[in-house]
Amino acid sequence: MPNSDGIEFIDLGSNEPGLVAVKVKGEITGAAMAAFVSRVEALHAAHDKLRLFVDMTEYSGFEWAVVQEKLANFRTLMTSFDRLAYVVDADWMATWIGLVDAVTPMHIRAFKPADRQKAIDWVLAN
Repeated sequence: MPNSDGIEFIDLGSNEPGLVAVKVKGEITGAAMAAFVSRVEALHAAHDKLRLFVDMTEYSGFEWAVVQEKLANFRTLMTSFDRLAYVVDADWMATWIGLVDAVTPMHIRAFKPADRQKAIDWVLAN
C-alpha cells in the first residue's frame, strides 16, 4: 500500500471494496492529505458510500497545509463516508469525535487501542 508523509494506507484483511483504512504516523503533511483526498475521490466514484478506519495511536500533529486541503475538499470529505471508526489513545480526541458525530449525518465512533478489533467490526457492520 502506498505511504505518504503521515498517512499510511493499511490492509485490514477485508474484501469490502468501499473500505479505506489508514494509520496516521507522526505529523500529517498537506501532501499526505491531498493524496488521501485523491484516493477517496477515486473510490467514491466507484462506490456509493465509503467506510473509513483510522488508527491515530501514533499521531503527533499536522502541518497547516492540511487545514487548507480539508477546507478545499470539505464536500468530498463530508459526503463520501457513512461510517468512520477512529482508534485513539487520547481522551480529548475521543471527545471531539463524539461531538462531530452529533452534528454530521455520518456515523463516527472512537475506540481505545485495546478495542481495535471492535472498531474494525463496527466499521464493517451493515
